[in-house]
Amino acid sequence: MKKYQLTLLSLCVAAFAQAKVTLPSFFTDNMVIQQNSRLTLPGKAKAGKQVTVKVSWNNEKYTTQAAADGHFTIEVPTPSAGGPYQITVSDGEKLVLNNVLSGEVWICSGQSNMEMPVAGWGKVMNYEQEVADADYPSIRLLQVKKTVAFSPQENVEMNMNGWQECSSATVPEFSSVAYFYARKLWKELNIPVGVIDCTWGGTPAESWTSHQTLKQVMGFQKKMAEMESAGFRREKLVELYHREMDEWLQQFDAKDPGLKDGTPQWISALQTGNEWKPMELPAYWETRGLNVDGTVWFQKEVEIPADWNGKEITFHLAMIDDDDITYFNGKEIGRTSGCNTVRAYQIPAALAKAGKGVITIRVIDYGGEGGIHGEPRQMYMEANGKKISLAGNWNYHIGVSMTGAPSRPLSPEGTGWPTSCYPTVLYNAKLLQKSEMRKDIVIELSYKGFG
Repeated sequence: MKKYQLTLLSLCVAAFAQAKVTLPSFFTDNMVIQQNSRLTLPGKAKAGKQVTVKVSWNNEKYTTQAAADGHFTIEVPTPSAGGPYQITVSDGEKLVLNNVLSGEVWICSGQSNMEMPVAGWGKVMNYEQEVADADYPSIRLLQVKKTVAFSPQENVEMNMNGWQECSSATVPEFSSVAYFYARKLWKELNIPVGVIDCTWGGTPAESWTSHQTLKQVMGFQKKMAEMESAGFRREKLVELYHREMDEWLQQFDAKDPGLKDGTPQWISALQTGNEWKPMELPAYWETRGLNVDGTVWFQKEVEIPADWNGKEITFHLAMIDDDDITYFNGKEIGRTSGCNTVRAYQIPAALAKAGKGVITIRVIDYGGEGGIHGEPRQMYMEANGKKISLAGNWNYHIGVSMTGAPSRPLSPEGTGWPTSCYPTVLYNAKLLQKSEMRKDIVIELSYKGFG
C-alpha cells in the first residue's frame, strides 16, 4: 500500500487566563498520530516561557520558547505503529494527552456520499447491526464541525469533543465511508487507524480551495478581487451580494409575464385561461411533471367564513423551495427565503372579509427541486379557533425559466448551506490551516461525488 505522511498542523485556540499551555482543538486524548513521521505541535503559552514536550514512546524531551505573542511550535519524531502513549506539554504547568496511538491517519473529505453517516440520514444497509458491532478501540474517529470562514482561521471546532475511540456510541453520526475504510484498513494492517471526517454535502471544489489558488483559475479572478477589496469581511461581502442579487433578479423580472415594470399583474383576482394548469399541493413540482428552474405562480381561491370577518387570519403554507412572495387579494402578506423554512403569513384583521378570496404565491426556484412542499397537514388557514385546509388543487403558471441564465450570485450571509458553497470558506474553516501552512497537509482519502 502506498504510504502517505500526514503532518498534523493546526492553529491554537485562544489562551486561557492562566499560564497553562493550550493546543489546537484536535490535539486531544485518544488521538492517532502518523507513524514513522514527524508530529508538529503548535500551541500557545505565556509569552517567553520555555515549553517542553515529553513523549512516552522514547521518553525524550523537546524544548522551545514561546514567542512574544505566546505562540510556539515543536516537532517530534513519531514511532512505528503502537501505543497507547502519553504526550506531555508543559510551560511549568502540564497538559497531558492520554491514550495516544501511532498508526495510519487519513483525512476523509467530500460531499454528501462521503458525509452520509452510518446511522443518521441516509443510513447504511443493516445499520443497526453495524452500530452494535462497532467495537474497535484501535480505530479512532475525529469529526470536524461544519463551519465557514472568509479568511483563514486560527481555530476550528470538533464534534464529540475531539478524538474518540470507535464504538457503538461514537460511530452512528460519523461518515460511513470513512468508518468502513478505517475498519478494512485496520483488519488488513492490524495497526491503529485514525480517520478525520471533514465533509459537507453539496459543496463545490472552489469552497475547499484557497484564495491564492483561485486567483489563478479562470472564472474566479473577479470574485477573488472582490473579496480582497472587501478585506474578506462578511458585512462588506453581504452588501456586494445584495447589489449583485438585485441586478441578477431584474433580468428575470423583465421576462416574467406575471410582472409589468416590476408590478405583479396576477394577484388581485383568480386567473383563467389555458396557460393556467392544475397541480396538487403540497409537492415538489418535479414530481408533478414540471421540470423547470425559475419562477412559477400559484393561485387558489378560498372561502373566508362569515365568523372570520374582521379576524386576523394566518396562512400556513408548508415549505417553499427556494423563495416566495405571497399575496392575498392583491396585497403582499409576506416573503421568505429558504427551501426548508416553514411559511406562516398573517392577514391583518382589516383585510379579512367574509366571502371569496385569492391567495397568489410567486415561487422562485434557483436549482434542484422546486415548489410548495411538505405534508398536507402543514397547509391550512386558521382564525377564530378553526382551521381550513389549503392542501389540494391549486392553479399554476410558469413565469420565466432560468435555463441558460448566468449562475445565481452566492450568498455570504449564513453559516450553513448555501454559504458553504462560497469560494474559499471551507478551506479557511475546515482544513484547519492558514494558507502558508497548507503545503504540510496531505489529503489522504478523497471520495468525490455530487451532494
